[in-house]
Amino acid sequence: MPVPVFLRNPIYGAYGSAFGVKMEEAIEPDMRFYPSLNSFFRRAIRPDVRPIDMNPKAVVSPADGIVLHFGKCKNGLIEQVKGVDYSLKRFFGRWEETGFTMQKTSDAQFAEKLKVHSENELYQIVIYLAPGDYHRFHSPADFTITSRRHYPGDLFSVNPKLASFMRDLFVLNERATFFGEWAHGFMSYCAVGATNVGSIIFHYDPEMVTNINSGRILYGAHADKDFTLIDPRLPDGLPVEKGEMLGEFNLGSTIVLVFEAPKSFEFNVSSGDKVLLGQKIGEILSKK
Repeated sequence: MPVPVFLRNPIYGAYGSAFGVKMEEAIEPDMRFYPSLNSFFRRAIRPDVRPIDMNPKAVVSPADGIVLHFGKCKNGLIEQVKGVDYSLKRFFGRWEETGFTMQKTSDAQFAEKLKVHSENELYQIVIYLAPGDYHRFHSPADFTITSRRHYPGDLFSVNPKLASFMRDLFVLNERATFFGEWAHGFMSYCAVGATNVGSIIFHYDPEMVTNINSGRILYGAHADKDFTLIDPRLPDGLPVEKGEMLGEFNLGSTIVLVFEAPKSFEFNVSSGDKVLLGQKIGEILSKK
């Protein structure tokens, strides 16, 4: 909905003051430039204010946000916050691609099947984008996307307070996950919708339309896309570079990264930390 020019400064200014928006970081700091509240939320920021850590052994934050939880995916379970976990198998919904049926495959078996190198570990990190944050999201590493899965679903709030007691929150909410590989094996990148944030835009996937009831996708079902079939020049899938912009939330929400790495990988963040796009959140340490 367009906002009249004379109302933009007071409306956006009030929102910015309430949620700590840093307009000095925006490419266009003049609030009158943004025709709607949505365009203001999705404002672009200057590249120089978010330098990307280019260490090839490092994984960087894909967005500005707060770390809800991180760690290893133990027994095929991942945690949305400390003490509240959910099934990786249910979250991905990819059991048919492992050669098993959902009934016969344990969570631990499913997680093992995802790995390219059996000696590696699976790691996960959950980053919550608060209302005042920059709302575009980027690649955490050089990453080749092979497929996408979109699950329509609920739009419960992903506020950390709710996430702390509502089990399966990320399984229930609408989400879009890109699967592929980075230099050390499996990687997945999931954008989770939330209250007022059902609309998720992936720049390389214009066919994916979220937050609608079009009749094309039944609630509880999913829609897939195979990126290895799109361009004969890219038989392995779509390569994206570390720090490259992948998409936008219409407001804010949550990014869940699940990736494979050697056992020497260590996170260098803590739960509750504020992280910025491009900041190193973990790296593969050299063996002594």
